[in-house]
Amino acid sequence: MKLATLLPAACLIAVLTARAQTVSFTKSPNDPHELWFPHEPSSPTTEQQTRKDSVRKDTPPPDFLTPESAPVIRKKTEPYYPELALKAGIEGKVWVKLWITEQGKVQEAQILKSDNEIFNQAALDAARQFEFEPARLKGKPIAVWVSVPFAFKIAEKKKPPTETGHYYALIASTEDILSGRRLDSLRQAIDPSAYLVDGTRYIHLPKAIAAWGKENGFPDESGRRVQNLSGKTDAGSDMMLILMKTESPDGSAPRFHSVTWKKSGREWKIISWHVSR
Repeated sequence: MKLATLLPAACLIAVLTARAQTVSFTKSPNDPHELWFPHEPSSPTTEQQTRKDSVRKDTPPPDFLTPESAPVIRKKTEPYYPELALKAGIEGKVWVKLWITEQGKVQEAQILKSDNEIFNQAALDAARQFEFEPARLKGKPIAVWVSVPFAFKIAEKKKPPTETGHYYALIASTEDILSGRRLDSLRQAIDPSAYLVDGTRYIHLPKAIAAWGKENGFPDESGRRVQNLSGKTDAGSDMMLILMKTESPDGSAPRFHSVTWKKSGREWKIISWHVSR
């Protein structure tokens, strides 16, 4: 048989073999903290490539590698429980993929799998604070990827770092007003004397909300992307300032909303709303 005939057939077999390879997660047998390692036994050059790539701190290690000695958690941080999830009685689990350096530090954290996106930020914040005894291969520390699960159970809840239970609820209520959701129920969250400053317009905020989306009412932000830029408050404070940005789907025509909430008795109410274009 001619060589020209053999080469295409060999290439086809190689492609089919590559497509048939499967990827699985292998648990470290000596690790009590549920660290999981992506594993692909059909890759014979993984070890060599890892040792080469891990020399550069800015180059992530290969996804598929099971070290001889697994990293061990030295410092563990429990995630706080998102206030909205707590109020709604939502529980779930998030798996965070961590790039651990040769020094045992977390270089990068990514969401690998999540039961509910409401827990993602809390899991990432906690994962980035972890510290490890690094993984080892042939006696030398190496960089690896591992997956760490975070379970959110109401019985084991932890408050946000600000220890202000209202923090996330006020941000969510502000987003709802911007998008025109739950306006009837949120009218009670508007102080009777609150005002809206929209460019050169100075409007009584309760009236502006009642005329939401109309020419002389609250600006229609439905269909626009909403981004929470900041929310500033301190434990025990009765004031909170929220800054949000909205923009059209193509990223143009941004608007900035500065919203001031104030605690009145046991309730929080909006006392001012500023819009800049």
